[in-house]
Amino acid sequence: MGKQDIIDRILSDAKAEADAVLAEAASRAENIKKSAEEAAQSERKKAENEAKSKREALLEGRRAAARLDAKKIALAGKRRVIDVVYGRAEDKLSKLEESASLSLIQSLLKQYAERGDEVVLAEGYPYLAGVKKLSVVREKELKVSDKGAKISGGVILRNDSCDRDLSLASLLAADKEEHQAELASMLFHANK
Repeated sequence: MGKQDIIDRILSDAKAEADAVLAEAASRAENIKKSAEEAAQSERKKAENEAKSKREALLEGRRAAARLDAKKIALAGKRRVIDVVYGRAEDKLSKLEESASLSLIQSLLKQYAERGDEVVLAEGYPYLAGVKKLSVVREKELKVSDKGAKISGGVILRNDSCDRDLSLASLLAADKEEHQAELASMLFHANK
């Protein structure tokens, strides 16, 4: 074997070895590329799923907020209806005919007045003389004031220790507070 044959053989072996290293490097590069693509695909799917979950959660949150706002609006409407009902009740009670009005005042005084209280009626109350003649006024020695208060009806009771507001507005507000749920149920039973 000659020198040239040895050189050719070394070059041939080196080329074969280089080709093998290059083929292995190309294979490794292909595997790395494939792994990177798979990882990227997996991350993309993960990101898409996260985005979808966040979008659904955001939409559900907005739907829940919209449902809550709708319920708030409905509740405000129902409260306005109840306010109108109580407003009309106050208006009708303040315009009672004489016997019914005096009966209401008598009942309030029997239940709440203390001996010696001053009774203050609404300004311009038309049946003041009738109140002064009520049996409860004599029995409890009440003083009926000729000067009225700025109330729509009912009475204010005054004495040295306290004032008691038994005006129609105050009595109806207390009744409304106590019976609002029951009244709403009666008025809006079909719209639960």
